[in-house]
Amino acid sequence: YFRSLNRIYAFNGSQWKVFGTKESTHLTQIGNTIVYNDLEKGLFRIDNGNAIFIEGSELLKYKPITNIVSLHNGWYVLTEKHGLIKFHEGKWKILENDISLFLKQNRVHSACKINDSLMAVGTYLKGIVLIDHEDKIQMSFTKETGLQNNTIASLHFSPNHQLWVGTYNGIN
Repeated sequence: YFRSLNRIYAFNGSQWKVFGTKESTHLTQIGNTIVYNDLEKGLFRIDNGNAIFIEGSELLKYKPITNIVSLHNGWYVLTEKHGLIKFHEGKWKILENDISLFLKQNRVHSACKINDSLMAVGTYLKGIVLIDHEDKIQMSFTKETGLQNNTIASLHFSPNHQLWVGTYNGIN
């Protein structure tokens, strides 16, 4: 699977299938499920070659998604400017707490899962925060604490338990 701005492409080894969207900002795999967003509709999952709308996700309309991280059997949807939205046991909840306010103010640019209880979130303005499944900041990293830059373009947690950080000034 891969995505362009207005299409999702699936290749099964011999054939291509194309899913049209008005505009998509994110495509991810959560467990065995492929999930993507359509800015005008919400989230979709691909099931047996069909795009299936995820009920209730219309609350994500017109909110560019930077990542979706699965923690403790729930999804955390990270939006660029609209904070954190949680999907747990089939219910959606827009989080209105300190961490969501911090993320709104500092704009989410990237994120990755560390383990089932912890994710790293990179921002445009304030470096990286490690957030747990109880919506608490466990640690933060900024230029003042050793990063090359506070704008975090990408994050990757490697199989040997290292957090790789792509800043606008290079890799940390």
